[in-house]
Formats: sequence, C-alpha cells, structure tokens
Amino acid sequence: MIFRAARPRAYTLVELLVTIAIITILIALLLPGVQKVRQAASLLRCQNNLKQLALGVHQFHARNEKMPPYWGSYPTPTTLSVKGSWFAHILPDVEQGALAERIDANIRATGNNWNGYTIPATGTWVTSTPGYWSPPRTYVIDNPGVYTYVQVRGFNGHVHWEWQWVGRTGHYEPANAVWVPGTGGRWEPPGSGPRTVTQTGGIYGAGISETRFSVLRCWNDASIGSDPDAGDGRVYAAQPTKWGSTNYLANWNALGGDSRLGYQSPPRALSALSDGAACTVLFAEGYSWCDARGRVALNSWEDHGFGLTWGLNNDQVDLGDGAKRYNYPNGMPNTFSFQIRPKPLAAKDCPIGENCCNNWTAQTGHDVMPVAFADGSVHLLQPGIDTGVWSRLLLPTDGQPVGAGW
Repeated sequence: MIFRAARPRAYTLVELLVTIAIITILIALLLPGVQKVRQAASLLRCQNNLKQLALGVHQFHARNEKMPPYWGSYPTPTTLSVKGSWFAHILPDVEQGALAERIDANIRATGNNWNGYTIPATGTWVTSTPGYWSPPRTYVIDNPGVYTYVQVRGFNGHVHWEWQWVGRTGHYEPANAVWVPGTGGRWEPPGSGPRTVTQTGGIYGAGISETRFSVLRCWNDASIGSDPDAGDGRVYAAQPTKWGSTNYLANWNALGGDSRLGYQSPPRALSALSDGAACTVLFAEGYSWCDARGRVALNSWEDHGFGLTWGLNNDQVDLGDGAKRYNYPNGMPNTFSFQIRPKPLAAKDCPIGENCCNNWTAQTGHDVMPVAFADGSVHLLQPGIDTGVWSRLLLPTDGQPVGAGW
C-alpha cells in the first residue's frame, strides 16, 4: 500500500488579507509606544547634557571661586587669556581638555585671543568686535560707514526699528585718509555672512571653531537642516568658516547680571545669587539655528540671546507695549518666556500668528522645557508655567519669592 503525504492547504486570498490587516493593526498599535520610548530616551539624554554643563560650572567655580563669564576673557582681560563664551571657559570641565589646550597653544603662538586683521601699511592689529571686516586681498582699514533705520517685523510679530548697515565698498588710504571705493573690502554686521578674517587667535584658530560637541547637542532640535547654514552639530555650515553649534543657552541674568555692561559683565560667584542657586535657572535648551542666526558653541555674544537681547543701541523697538527707544549698547536684559516646538523660520518668513523661533529667548523641541538650575539640579518645566514664575526663576537677585506652579 502506498501512502502519499497530504498537500498543505494554501491560504485563501481572504485569509491572507485578514492576516495582513492584523499585522498592520498591531504595528499601528506599537508605533506610538515606540515613538514615546524614543522621545523619552531623547529627553533623558538632553537632561543628562544639562546636568553635565551645570556640574562643569560648579567645577570651574571650585577652581576660580566664580562662575565663568557669559562672554569675555578669563582669568584676566588680556589678549593672552581665553576669550569667548561661557562654554569656552568650562571646556576642561566637560571632558574637552585637549581642545582647551589647543586654544591656549594658539593664543601663545599668535599672541592674541580673537579675530581681526593687520593693516600692512602700519602693522596695526585691529580686532573686529562686534562686527568684523571682510577685507580685500591687500589691506583695509576702518570705514565709519553709514547705518540707517528700517522698520522690521520681528519676533512674535512685533514691529520694531533697527539699524541696518548701508556700507560703501572700499577703504581709506592710510597715508592721506582718502576714500577709495570698489576695492572689495566690506563691513559685515555682527553675526552675518562668512566670518572671514586675515588673522585668527584663540577660538578662531584653524579647525577650533568647527569642533562638534556631543554635550551640546539635543536630538530634538527641529532647526537642523532647516537652512543650508543649519548643519548637524554645526552652524554656518555652508560658509567657508564653520562653527560648532549648541542646543544649550546660559541665562545671562545668572552669569552676568550687570545691565550697564550687558554681555561684558564680569563673572560672579554662586554666592552672589542671593535668591538661592536652587531657585535660579542656569541653562535651558535652544534651537541651534534660530531666526537666521546660529547659536555657536564658543562665542555667546549676539549668538545665544537668553536673558539678554543683542544689537539694541539707541534703537526704537516695540516689545508689545508700543515703540520705545532703548539705549543698551551691550544688550538689554530680558525674561522672555520660552517656546515649545516653534517653527525654525526667520521672522521675515514667519506667517502672522505662527509660533516661530525667537533668538532672544529659549526654545525646545520637546513637549516640556528641560532646564538646569544653578545648584546643579535639572527640572522639566511645563509650557503653561506662569510667566511671572518663569521671570522670577531667571532673576537671581530680585528678592521675590518664586511661588508655586513650577
């Protein structure tokens, strides 16, 4: 007797479709959970970065009895001291000691800690703060130029007047101060264009400014790739001179605090935070590319803008209560509220009524705002936090109780 194995029954089309439908439903049910896990992991990583930065400030304080300056030279204001952002000063405290040594070596080799150019006719070194010269191939000296007021629709839909540079291409001859037009030299306003200089020192040294820093990167940054200059870990990525970027901003009110000196405020001790380090925001998140301006890692002035505006010098600005004239040549203190998931669009491209990135404040790609306090603790602040509470958390010496609700 011969036995034959029974053929396996084939699936019908209906059974196959039902199976596919079940698998699709299961995937649809799993995806939100997977997405939530990924978001939670990203948030935890960004919180850990904040913790490292806060601890870096404490280690710096332990050595120097002061926190790092918001921007400037330290320990002494000379051309042989490290000059740059708060982050440039805590490099050894966040496992970037090798880069700190490179910056020191560059300063010693060049004899200066900033960028600028030399006038060949006189041999005079000219620094370029806050703007800088993009010189012609031969030489260029100072051009007083012309600024003019223009009306601009700025952040959050506010209309303000600002100075814009109306420059003349050329230079003055050193011998007779005669203006010679059209030689290719031009003045670049602060924060704009390729940062081309003829000599560099300190953080401007070759290859130093381009360094990427993992401790400064939060992967929920929606501005990455939103502009040719908004790279992954770098800003001004399409320019000849690139800069490493940051997703973390220091509260100027904590590190600086002197409204007369603005970004040039001297460093202060933790004990100067009279309201208490546990009630003072030290760091918050920010987009690395915001309103066509990059948040560079090693230079905070005119780039970071958290607690301090930039570019206000006898400008007429409408901050919501009518146009007023402000005279803050080194930036105006502020406590503007943070933003949750704003669009990474420049103010000029932002549709009226939309929430677009405001580079005078902090913003996050998470559903909550992670912040580090001056005592080293890290907290998550809800988007509905009372603006008065947020303001008092940014002001370390106002003597006001923070209150509940955070």
